[in-house]
Amino acid sequence: MSPTIINASLRKILLVRNDNIGDLICTTPAIEALRKVHPNAQIDIVVNSYNVCAILQNPFVNNIFSYTKTKHAHGIWNKAKAACGLLILLWRIRQTQYDAVVVIRSQYSKHPAIFARAAKAPHMIGATSPHGDDPYTYHVGGKHDHEVLFCYAALEPLGVTNNSEKAHYHVDPQFFSKFHQAKNALIFHISSRSPENQYPIEKFRAIINELSMYPCIITALPEDKHAAEHLAMSTHASYLPTQSFDEVVAIIAQGKLFITLDGGAMHAGAATGVPTVAIMGKQGSEYWAPWAYRKYALHSTTGCAHEITIDSVLQQCRALLSNS
Repeated sequence: MSPTIINASLRKILLVRNDNIGDLICTTPAIEALRKVHPNAQIDIVVNSYNVCAILQNPFVNNIFSYTKTKHAHGIWNKAKAACGLLILLWRIRQTQYDAVVVIRSQYSKHPAIFARAAKAPHMIGATSPHGDDPYTYHVGGKHDHEVLFCYAALEPLGVTNNSEKAHYHVDPQFFSKFHQAKNALIFHISSRSPENQYPIEKFRAIINELSMYPCIITALPEDKHAAEHLAMSTHASYLPTQSFDEVVAIIAQGKLFITLDGGAMHAGAATGVPTVAIMGKQGSEYWAPWAYRKYALHSTTGCAHEITIDSVLQQCRALLSNS
């Protein structure tokens, strides 16, 4: 266990979580817990242009620093702009004079470590580098049962404890009227970019048909548009095309039940408070189950989601629907 910094003079704290949307959502319970311990501190966070949607309007942070990773920028000019933006951000971090910096990663990564190095704070928390070249004064790591629990552990040196805080995701109300058809419907998100987490359309069709007494809505990534349209045409469900991740989450947030594959939408939907059945394929995926509904997540014993049976999905759906 890391030593606790009981220090009321921690005026400025910087968090770094610059990876995926789901990872950042899993961090939000611990961020709320941090605010409870340090109610008057300036709590800032570094994120990237890809995952920033998961922290916008979060009531427990003061400033959000978002930058574009060069790998997400297309073309020489945009990559140069991204690199320049990063340098400006590093300069701002250095000028702020933080008292503590926490890089919330279970394994060492040299890229987020540059923010800790820029800050040069008296207290720097992060995972140990296998080469012994990390900048941290406190090290975190070890085995945890869930990413949310690791995030609590990463902030433990700042006095944080787990008081069963909930995950947060802010949904822009402007999208609710645009997707009013989703209200009290069963929402099916059929997309996952990981082959191990993909689920056959035929099984989705069978599940939707078994739940024909409920209105059903289908959402999907743009590359799965044709599959979603075909699924809608062969069932009573409706497919709602979307232009952004926030639109997808706005649909989910209005639903009665959310049935989804593993991914950012899974974490975001569950964080809005909608009962969630997750179909998960990767080995060890219990670690990434949606926090509030992890007991309803279905895990493949083979590491491939397509092995999960239709009956097991229906069983979890009916269990949650009976409680609603």
